[in-house]
Amino acid sequence: MEGLRQQDLRRLTTCLGAIYTLQDSVAFPAHMLSALATLVPQDFMVRSYCDVRRQAIICHAHPPDTFGVGPNTMQHKVYSDHPEANYFLRTRDHRALRVSDFLTQRQLYRRTFYNEVWRPYGSKYDMCIWLPVPPPALESIVFTRSRREFSDRDVLLLNLLSPHLIQAAANAEAVSRVQQELAQVRDGMEATGSALIGLAQDARVRLTTPAARALLAAYFEPPRGGSDRLPETLERWARQQGAAEGRTDDVPRPHAPLVIDRGEKRLVVRLLQGGAGPLLILEEQRTAPDPVPRERFGLTRREAEVLAWVAQGKTNGEIGTILGLSHRTVEKHLERTYQKLGVETRTAAAACALSASAGN
Repeated sequence: MEGLRQQDLRRLTTCLGAIYTLQDSVAFPAHMLSALATLVPQDFMVRSYCDVRRQAIICHAHPPDTFGVGPNTMQHKVYSDHPEANYFLRTRDHRALRVSDFLTQRQLYRRTFYNEVWRPYGSKYDMCIWLPVPPPALESIVFTRSRREFSDRDVLLLNLLSPHLIQAAANAEAVSRVQQELAQVRDGMEATGSALIGLAQDARVRLTTPAARALLAAYFEPPRGGSDRLPETLERWARQQGAAEGRTDDVPRPHAPLVIDRGEKRLVVRLLQGGAGPLLILEEQRTAPDPVPRERFGLTRREAEVLAWVAQGKTNGEIGTILGLSHRTVEKHLERTYQKLGVETRTAAAACALSASAGN
C-alpha cells in the first residue's frame, strides 16, 4: 500500500487483531488504547467522552496513570476551545487531524486547552480522530507528543484503522447489551426457581441456576472434574443423548428423560438442543401424593390413600393401578369417604383433602 512500509502493515494487522478481541463497553476504552499504543509512537493517548448536556468530559488515558488513578474529568469550556473539536462539530469529518492543521505553535500557546491540559504534561503536538456516538455527545482519541510532529504516515495509519475502531466499539456495546439481557434472564430464572443448566457442546457447564445446583447436590455425587463439569452419571447420559442426536444413519429416537427415584420424590432431567448449546431442565416430582390427615376425618389408611390420589386428579382406574386395587374396590372406598367427609361429589372430596393437607 502506497505510503506504508511492510513493518507498518504488520503493526496495523497486529492492532486490528487486538481491538477485535471482544470486550464490553466498560472495558473497551482501556483495551482500545492499549492496542493503539502499539500502532503510532506517542508520549500518551487520551480517549475523551464529552457529555454535552452535563458539560463534562470523561478521559481515559494511556498509560493509565497519566492523570492519576482512574478516569479524569475536565471542564467542557476547556474542550470547546480545541480547534479539532470545533472543526468536527461543523463538519462531522471523522478523518485523523493534527492540531498543526489549524494552528501555528504561537497560536497554540495562547489557547486555554493547551495551557490548562497539554502544557503541564509537556505536550506540543497532537493528532485526533473522532468516533461516531449519538449527538450531542462527542468521543475522540487524541495522541500527543512533546518533541516531534505526527507524520503523514501516522495520519494514514490512523485513518485506515478508523472504520475498525468504529466497528469494534459497536461490538463492545453489543456485548454489554447481551450481558445485560443475560443477567435479566438469570434473575428471572432465579426468581421463579427454574432449575436449568446450560452446557457447551463438549458438555461442560456454562450456566447453572441456584435451583439446579440444589437438585444436583440432592441427587448426585459431586463431580470430579471441577465446577464446570456435570456429575458423572448425568454427563454420561447427556453425551449419549447428544450422540444419538448427531446420527445420520437412522431416524433419531425421542429424547427420553433421565429419571432418578429417591423415596417419595423423583428427579426428571430433560435435554433440549439449542443454538448456543444443550440445555438441561431439571424437575423434581413427588411419587406419592401429600398424605391426608386421616384421623381428622376418621378414614382408614386405604381410604386416605385413595382420597390423596383423587386430590391429585387421578381417575378410579389410575388409582386402582397405582394401589393394586380393582375398579370396584376403589369406588367402595370413595363411597365411604364421601360419607365421612359429608360431601357428595369427587370435586368436593378433593377440595377437603387439599385443604386438610395444606393446614396439616
